[in-house]
Amino acid sequence: MNYIVLDLEWNQPISKDSPSYQKFGNYLTSEIIQFGAVKLDSSKKIVDSFRSVVAPKCYRKLQHHVKRLTSLTQRDIDCGLPFPVIVNRFRKWCGPEGSYAFLTWGYDDIPALETNLSFYQMDISWLNPWYNLQVIFNKQEEQDENQKSLSSVIEYYHLQQNNQFHDALNDARYTAMVAARLDLENGIAIYPTLVNPLILGVKGVVPPLETVRAQEIPNKKAVFLMPEFSEFSCPVCHQTIAHGIQWVRQSGDKHLFLASCPEHGNFLLRLRILKGCGETFMALRTAEQADREIEEAYRLREAKELERAELLKSKKNTKSDEKDEDNG
Repeated sequence: MNYIVLDLEWNQPISKDSPSYQKFGNYLTSEIIQFGAVKLDSSKKIVDSFRSVVAPKCYRKLQHHVKRLTSLTQRDIDCGLPFPVIVNRFRKWCGPEGSYAFLTWGYDDIPALETNLSFYQMDISWLNPWYNLQVIFNKQEEQDENQKSLSSVIEYYHLQQNNQFHDALNDARYTAMVAARLDLENGIAIYPTLVNPLILGVKGVVPPLETVRAQEIPNKKAVFLMPEFSEFSCPVCHQTIAHGIQWVRQSGDKHLFLASCPEHGNFLLRLRILKGCGETFMALRTAEQADREIEEAYRLREAKELERAELLKSKKNTKSDEKDEDNG
């Protein structure tokens, strides 16, 4: 098994009032402009590297904060290659699927790559498995659960800082230096126990049992009425085990549902709604086997959402009563 240590840099709109954001903001809020990666063999030795600059399609002007942070120039990204070209080269460089796992510093890179791939309607299945080294570092070095910056961890290990941070390849190399000091085999084995099992960091560990996509959906409400997202059949026995699914909101346009098969146990469904072409939407639903820990985490999330809904209803009723009194 090889490890692909990946770091990405992305551009953002100049402002939310900019024409580019008005046009693409519902589709894409951050656009990848640089890939950096190193390949580690099973002994955690660097055997190859990958670096490429992307020519952005949506946010073509380099945002001032991004320019200062990354030291990329407008000329750099103007001379970059189209995103689909770089992705295809990167996938080939990674090697055959199943021969590698992604390592990142933080939870942002893989979801950002997934969002950019979805924007171009490209395959996202090859992004699994992936692991956030921050949580492995925190566990093995007995740190608190707060996210540590890469630079602070490099200082923690007293490693040389010869290259600038926030260059994708440099950051990938620094992350690889940290990985070399961790017990990756053990960290990966216990990874699902280190983080909330409902967040993306655990979703990335095991590829979903099933993935369903739909495009050109007229509005968000229509998603929840479609059979693909309102019903679910057990992926093992194919018996329908959920009708009229009542999705639990996780965050934004991400939703969860726990389905139960009498014979084959629980399955966690994840639903994401994304902006599609024109004024339409696209939806992605995955299913994965759910253990007791995932079930407990889901029940807590479900209870929290029910409590939130009751609170909103109470506030709405209070405002309505106050309005009636004012009218009276």
